[in-house]
Formats: sequence, C-alpha cells, structure tokens
Amino acid sequence: MQHLYIIGNGFDLHHRINSSYRAFYEYLADYHPELLGEINEIFIDCDVEWWSDFENKLGELDIYSVAGEVAYENRPDLLSEHCDRTWNDAEIEVNNKLEVLFNNIIETFHEWILQLNKPVPELSLNIETVNSVFLTFNYTKTLENLYGIDFKQILHIHGCIDDLEIGHSENFILGHGKDRNDIIALNDEEEPNIPDGLSDEELQHCLEEFANRVEFHEQLARDAAVDQLHRLRKPVKEIIANNLDFFQNLDDIDKVHVYGFSFSQIDEPYMAIIADKLKHVEWEISDYKNSNSRKINDFLAKYHIHNSSIISLEDILDKRQLKLDF
Repeated sequence: MQHLYIIGNGFDLHHRINSSYRAFYEYLADYHPELLGEINEIFIDCDVEWWSDFENKLGELDIYSVAGEVAYENRPDLLSEHCDRTWNDAEIEVNNKLEVLFNNIIETFHEWILQLNKPVPELSLNIETVNSVFLTFNYTKTLENLYGIDFKQILHIHGCIDDLEIGHSENFILGHGKDRNDIIALNDEEEPNIPDGLSDEELQHCLEEFANRVEFHEQLARDAAVDQLHRLRKPVKEIIANNLDFFQNLDDIDKVHVYGFSFSQIDEPYMAIIADKLKHVEWEISDYKNSNSRKINDFLAKYHIHNSSIISLEDILDKRQLKLDF
C-alpha cells in the first residue's frame, strides 16, 4: 500500500513541541514585549482567539484606520510654497511603519521557531515509513529526526528550519491568504447614506462629496498600507506551481493520513488538488478532542470523500515506544 501523510501543527503539538501560536505570543511577551505592544496597538483586540488564528489575522489589518491616523498627522500645508513636497509624507510614513513592523514580526517568528523544544520520543506514532510520502506544513524536522524518514520522501511546503539555519529565510513562508482585492474588499467603506427625494443635481453633488471625502494624501497612505499588507500574503498558487511534480505524482496512493491538520482556509488550495485526485481512496483524519469536526465534515462533503475515518492520535501510538502512563 502506498501512503500519503499530510502533517499539520497538531502533529508537533502531540509530540509536546511547544509550537502553538499561543506559545509564540508568550515568547513575545517574555522576550519582545515592545513588539507585542506594537502588534496589539496596530491590530487592536488581539485576544486569545486572534492569536489562535495568527496567520489569518495578519491579513485583517484595518488599513483605513492606520492610514487615516498617519495622514492626519502628516497633512500637507497648502499655504506653504513647499506644499508639493509634502503630499507623499503620509505614504512614506505608512510604508516605513508597516515595513518595519512586519519585518520584525517575521524575524522574531524565525527566532522563536529556532528555539522550539525537541519532540518526546515516547509519543511516537505508528507510521508507515516505507512506501510513503509526506506533505508537512510544519517547519520542524520531527519526521526526519524522530521517525528517521528520508528527506527525499518529505515536502516541507512552507519551508523548513534548515532554511533558517543556512540563511535561506526566503524559502521560509509565513503569511495570510488574502490577495490585494480581498484586502481592499475587507476594508471597503459603507455606501453613502443618500436621502430620498433628491433632485439629479443634488444626488450628483452628494455622490461627489462622498467620493472626495478621502483626501489625496490619505489615499496614497491607504494604497501604501495595502501594498505592505499584500507583501505578507502567502503565495499559495506560486508554491503549488513550484511543487507541481509532487501533486501530480500521487496516482499510486492508496491511503491518505491527515494528522494534526487544522483545515485552514489559507491551505485549502493544496488540499483541493489532493482531494480531487484521491477522493476515492481511504482517508484517515485525526481530530483532537472533536475540536475540528465541523471543518473536517465540511471538507469531506465538499470533495465527496466517502471512505473516511476520524481518529485521535493517541489511538495510533507506537506501543513499542510507549513508556508514559496515560
């Protein structure tokens, strides 16, 4: 039997690796409180739910609020003979502010990943290491170091800790899933509230007032904020194109194992390709304490997968390694 294993962060968490986004928050609180303060200030309402969905939430910045505040503090002096030089001040300030913030988030995330603890061997799972291929969304090398799986069998779809250690951080991918249109749509303001009974002339004037409500220098600042937030996008289509051989060479797979995967909307394009190709084989999906059952059932129904079973990772512990008393 040929096996495909799809590995998510819950797999590392099962092995007691402290790799949750909550743990990243705690790392920031302990070692980078100033950066944590900046994140809380600019994203607002960064509660437990926000941090549990950290990558998605990065794409939900209120860019109009950020741009508006900067634009207010950098208004052009229309009476100055040097006014033309100041129209771009807000745009430059937004660019600098968000670029520095996002770079610091990424660099600190890299720093945090590099210090993660090693997996607990006694929690090893019964995995078919022969005749198997692995698609992992994790940056760690749990598969290689704990299970002895050859790196040629593994695709680290978003990069690996090795990329950081050898200075190839460009291969290490962190980000949200929204494209430019999504960002703009998420921040679109409401339509103008136009009273009834207006004449054509009054209606035109009302629409022009609404259209001109944002001054030119603030619109430049908004555009800069969109550009910087778009830079944090996870380029899923490009990643798939760069790894097309992996997705095309799955025809011999008889069974799919999905361990510790959250079925995030960001990662759905990868799963869609696999599900379309392998919908008729057997699927085994782990669900930690039934916390992800709705997403799992939605996925199975959407892609017409009928031969499936839901398990807990504790159900498949390798009894030869088990030394802890549960």
